Amino acid sequence: MRVAVLMLGVLLLLLLQAVELWRRLRDPGALTAGQFWRRIITAAVLQVVLLMWLVGDALMRHQPPLTQMAYWTAALLFGIAAAFSALREMGEVSRRANRQRAELFRGVGSEVQEETGGRGDGATGRPNDGVSGA
Repeated sequence: MRVAVLMLGVLLLLLLQAVELWRRLRDPGALTAGQFWRRIITAAVLQVVLLMWLVGDALMRHQPPLTQMAYWTAALLFGIAAAFSALREMGEVSRRANRQRAELFRGVGSEVQEETGGRGDGATGRPNDGVSGA
C-alpha cells in the first residue's frame, strides 16, 4: 500500500512538471524563467524525496546507524529545501498579483480623473477638498 501511494506521488509530480512545461510552451510570458525553473526543480526534489523514502528501508536496513542517520537526514533536508522553494514561489506569485492589482487600480483612477476633468481624488471621483475621511 505504501509503495503504491509513494509511486502515485511520483507520478503526480511528473504530471505537474508536464503541465508546467506545456503551459510554458503555450504561453512563455505567463511565468518568468526563474518561476518556471523553480517549479520544475522543486517538483524534481520532491520526487527524489519520495523515491528516497520508497527505497530507504530496503537500502538502509543493513547499514551502520551513522549511515542510516545521514541518509534520512539528507531526505529530510531535501524535503525542507523543497518547502522553502515552494514558499518563495508563493511569495513571488503573491507579489505579482499585488502588482497587477495595483496597476489595475491606478488605471481605473486615471480614467476617473479623465472623466471628472482632473477634479476629484482619483479613486472615488469625489471632490478633494483637503478634508480627510469626509
